[in-house]
Amino acid sequence: GTDGILLEQRRDVEAWETLRAGWDAFMACIKEDRPPTLTDKDTVVRTDAEWQDAATEYVRLKAETDSICERLDTAKQKLVTLAAHTSESGFGVSVTRYWKGGNVDYKRIPILEGVDLEQYRGQAREEIRVSTKA
Repeated sequence: GTDGILLEQRRDVEAWETLRAGWDAFMACIKEDRPPTLTDKDTVVRTDAEWQDAATEYVRLKAETDSICERLDTAKQKLVTLAAHTSESGFGVSVTRYWKGGNVDYKRIPILEGVDLEQYRGQAREEIRVSTKA
């Protein structure tokens, strides 16, 4: 075709072994007529009935929840608009206005330039995101 991008790749002798190993692994898959081993960067596309049922239920409930959240936000905004004082309450609902300090932008602190902050990072944790195509 006529669309695309052409990037020049300069010769890199140090990368040859990595490229050769990758090519050999690819060719083994071709010769043995088998797909390559999945990695964390791959996505498994599920087509089974059990997944379909769970996904259909999730999409339905997500749409209902989004609608309720929109109505909740509207009701909240009406309460905020009605509240003129820093703290008002009634009928089981309170509206409180307060100031919260902003986040620290560590990249803007000159004394920290070049300091490795990774040693101060908390422990890594697994997070799970479920999303819909919308």
